[in-house]
Amino acid sequence: MFVRLEEERQVDWESTAKETLDRVLRAQLNTNVARNVILFIGDGMGVATVTAARIYAAQQRGLRYGEESALSFEQFPHVGLAKVKYTVQVQRHNIVNQRNFYHQGAH
Repeated sequence: MFVRLEEERQVDWESTAKETLDRVLRAQLNTNVARNVILFIGDGMGVATVTAARIYAAQQRGLRYGEESALSFEQFPHVGLAKVKYTVQVQRHNIVNQRNFYHQGAH
């Protein structure tokens, strides 16, 4: 009998999600004031690209599917996504726009 991956591992996914949520909710908030900030900016790292990279990297390590793993930066305590405007001349992403967005601050 053929069993789809989602059905085969649904209990695993649900327990992993519950454990992660419980861990995050129990975490103590950091109320310290940062003196310095390190900002990692990934150009061309949309959700689909990062997902493909995660699956590929996990499969290269011998995992069967890959979705059950995480890339190193996905384990940071705080991660954000930002969509910046495209260049006026062409519809393609321009890293300069993104750099300026962060350098000058979001207004």
